[in-house]
Amino acid sequence: MCETTAPRDADRLARTAVGCRTVIAAGGDGTINEIVNGLRAREDYCTLGLVPLGTANVLARELGIDPSSPATVAGIIGAGVARRIALGCAAGRYFTMMAGIGFDAHVVDKVDPRIKRRFGKLAYVVSSLAQLLTYRPRTYRVRLAGREEVVASVVVANGHFYGGPYVVAPDASLDVPELQVCLFHRTGRWHALRYLWGMLSGRLARFKDFEIVSAEEVTVEAGPGCAEYEPVQGDGDIVGALPMRITVTPSALSVLVPA
Repeated sequence: MCETTAPRDADRLARTAVGCRTVIAAGGDGTINEIVNGLRAREDYCTLGLVPLGTANVLARELGIDPSSPATVAGIIGAGVARRIALGCAAGRYFTMMAGIGFDAHVVDKVDPRIKRRFGKLAYVVSSLAQLLTYRPRTYRVRLAGREEVVASVVVANGHFYGGPYVVAPDASLDVPELQVCLFHRTGRWHALRYLWGMLSGRLARFKDFEIVSAEEVTVEAGPGCAEYEPVQGDGDIVGALPMRITVTPSALSVLVPA
């Protein structure tokens, strides 16, 4: 058993666990993301098992793993089946569930780690409110599927859950090597709040200024109103900054799921 003590520790430990046919990740989505990237850097075959202990556990939810039942989690690790899933890739950094540019990336970028350690999801609520209060209009240029759009925010979904139980891209699937690119067309504080409400209430798909486009590759650049530094979040952690090219890698990871 190896314990992480600093950022990127999980990535490093997964890279060096050569010879292990199965690596069990005990932690939240950020820790799991690091381990996934470490496993992808290895040349030998390895399967990932999950002990979801984090704030949202979005990947575990997507795979049908109930984090509230230790017996179920242990049963999957002991007798589950290996399933190969697709991964998204943002400038060389893999993500399992989603990448975000715009409002949600700025929320993740400004989350206070002390509040997150103590209060969990509340840290994202606090950061979201702060971003709404200080919001300034930004736009992003998105190129995908032979078209170009100027939008207020982008979420590139590899799975259909987002931030826990919320669904942003209903047709996204880890089994399909295709990204669901969610385009938020309207900018401004009011629209950011409206989109957030739409996601929380399950009504987002009904909004006429919200669109989902299927693509295997998407490129996003900063547009008018953007700052010099525009962060990109992947699985709830900052993975880079714009400009960014995001792709999908089919059958990229073997993971234990319920039999």
